[in-house]
Amino acid sequence: MRIYFQIIGTSADINTSPSLVLVCDDLKILFNAGEGLVHHCTERGIRLNNLAGLFGCGVDWRSWGGLGDLVFWQTETSQKQLNIFGPKNLIDLVTSFRYSLWSPDFELKISELQSEPVKMKNGVEVYPVVVRSDKEQAASSPPSRQMMINPCFRDNIAFAKSEAQSDGERAELDRIMQLCEKNVLSAQRSLDSRDWPEESSELGIFVSFDRPSMFLAPVPQLHLLSYIVQLPTLPPKIDAQKAKKLGLKGADIGKISRGETVSVGDKLITPEQCWAAPPQPGPCFIVVCCPDDHYVESLVSSPSWAQFYDPKREQILASVVHMTPMSVLSSARYSAWIKQFPASTQHVILNRDLCNTDDSNAKFQSFFSNLVQIDPKVFYAAQHENSHFTQMSLPSSLSELNSDPKKQRIISGDVGMVYNLVPVNHMGVVQDPAAASLPHAAKERLDFEQHDQELHSLVCEYQEAARAHRASVTRANCYDFHFLGTGAASASSIRNEAGILVDVHGYGSFIMDCGSHTYTQMAKKFGHNLKSMLKRLKLIWISHRHPDHNGGLLHILVERQHAFEEDGEVAPVVTIMGPYWIEGKLLEYSLISRHRLQFNYYHNSLFTSESNPIQDQLATELGISSFRTTIVWHCRDAYGSCITSKDGWKISYSGDCRPSESFAQLAYGSDVMIHEATMCDADQALAVQKNHSCTCEVLSVANRAAVQRVIFTHFSRRQDSVPVHDFVVYRSALSKGDSSLVSDADLERAIIAFDLMTCSQQDVPG
Repeated sequence: MRIYFQIIGTSADINTSPSLVLVCDDLKILFNAGEGLVHHCTERGIRLNNLAGLFGCGVDWRSWGGLGDLVFWQTETSQKQLNIFGPKNLIDLVTSFRYSLWSPDFELKISELQSEPVKMKNGVEVYPVVVRSDKEQAASSPPSRQMMINPCFRDNIAFAKSEAQSDGERAELDRIMQLCEKNVLSAQRSLDSRDWPEESSELGIFVSFDRPSMFLAPVPQLHLLSYIVQLPTLPPKIDAQKAKKLGLKGADIGKISRGETVSVGDKLITPEQCWAAPPQPGPCFIVVCCPDDHYVESLVSSPSWAQFYDPKREQILASVVHMTPMSVLSSARYSAWIKQFPASTQHVILNRDLCNTDDSNAKFQSFFSNLVQIDPKVFYAAQHENSHFTQMSLPSSLSELNSDPKKQRIISGDVGMVYNLVPVNHMGVVQDPAAASLPHAAKERLDFEQHDQELHSLVCEYQEAARAHRASVTRANCYDFHFLGTGAASASSIRNEAGILVDVHGYGSFIMDCGSHTYTQMAKKFGHNLKSMLKRLKLIWISHRHPDHNGGLLHILVERQHAFEEDGEVAPVVTIMGPYWIEGKLLEYSLISRHRLQFNYYHNSLFTSESNPIQDQLATELGISSFRTTIVWHCRDAYGSCITSKDGWKISYSGDCRPSESFAQLAYGSDVMIHEATMCDADQALAVQKNHSCTCEVLSVANRAAVQRVIFTHFSRRQDSVPVHDFVVYRSALSKGDSSLVSDADLERAIIAFDLMTCSQQDVPG
């Protein structure tokens, strides 16, 4: 039996919240699932199959922002169910995510924990420890609960109206909405004189991720959970001499080791007769979450820890994992608490000040350096995500615990670190994590050398045309495309989920799609200029509701708000355009979190004509004279978009879709069309099945739309890292005089997008 935990995130690299995975035989238990978790695990080669449970420390995007991607990943495996555990309000949080989590063949079982232990089927027991903020304890009375209309119920009505077949149906839906609003007012007036049930068919919150049209708004809780993790009883050692004296041989000894009774002649030999020593209780470890000073007193005064202070305790406390910032770690109260644990216990610190930055994106950095050599203007080197942080040392109050160089009691839990728990005689940090890492999910085909010549040829042609075009550009207000993610839903070490930032010179910027890790990609791209880029953000446009296109939205909104608050400014309200249920998700999240998100939401259907409700605002903030959308064939409520500036430039973006005539018409004459090319031509049948496009289909759409340039993006992992295979085939055919597949003009307008690539209007030739 081998049991260990591995560090996945530390927050030192902005990639994901502090998180770790416990591996017990073939089963795994995950602690925290922050945004970017799946991408991060893919980079490290960590597989999360056979996931027995997920435990979250808080109720916010830091603990749960990666849940949508994780569910999608689990549906791709044979696992059809996931048990998740967390503090009070977890059901409310997951309910707010419901339209990103929905899967007909996957079940989420949610448990809000108080003090009862959770017994996993692999013998592991997890004991929650509730930690409360002193802000909550200081409150004189609990906040009142407000009766409200389900935000997503409004979207349900609006969506039903959009599909209604008659004026009568639409009028009936309006009547239902008006009745609901009257009932809310009536119910609110009676709240003081009536006890509303916590859960009922009318007002309850349902684990099936549905809310009634009216419900009592949840009261935000400031509870957090820390966890005591008790490992299963260790199997006893077999005394070989005793076994031989009892007549046991070979296979019989194996059976005894597995706890089976064996017959020798007319005697039954039990395992107990062969024990060298009786079974020992398994070791345990603790996961502590204390994000700021307001939780310290509740944490350290909890009676749950007293059992571990005795150094003569039979049960081994292997380690305490501290998900705490330096401000907490440095406090006298917290330092004194750490010193109460036995000298044999190691403390693993997960925070951005002590931990090394993650090198798990080494594949990407190596790949990107090759692109930089081809064209440093288009692929200018990414800033290190953590370049604006200075690594610190242990506070003086704790450094004395590391006075013995042979036994470091406090260590930093760098990403990828493996900590052995069983066998007990090998307990501690594995010196060579690579040798003990989990199996690789898939080996990336970084085949740069194989396609280097073809890619270099394409880029050289682009550069030559760009130089000629740059001299002819006279428009004052140009734009830059920053590709933050060019991959499809399945995570890749070199391609993030969908995200494009368009920076309009002289105005602000906007984002088209916002998959998980978008904020991290911005940090990589802009480094010290990250804050200013966040403050320039005026608009976020979401093409459809799949999580790989909006999973990073919460993180971007929170960090944008922080950027203004750090400078003592009030954050201007950001505009969000997107599918139904996006508004409801954000409003419901605001109800239970400490983040009060400020945004104005508009559904994509409001922009299908020349006039739209924010036309003047778009012109003032972004220099946009026309912002139009059209329905595309991918999933319900999926849209493509086309943007025209006051200076005449025109760009179009397909989102995810099959080739669309309506999109081709809308995008007609675009300077740049950005189109998904999820599949290569060999997988066209799969593209049809999954409602995506392949290379030749994108070229056909670009040809019909008469665009100047078409940029290919949203590549599946099925494609090569440098997805030029189809272009090699096309060039070979053209060299033989065969133009039945594509023409020279088709290839001249094609650009392949890569993560962190920048295209300027001044460089995009016509």
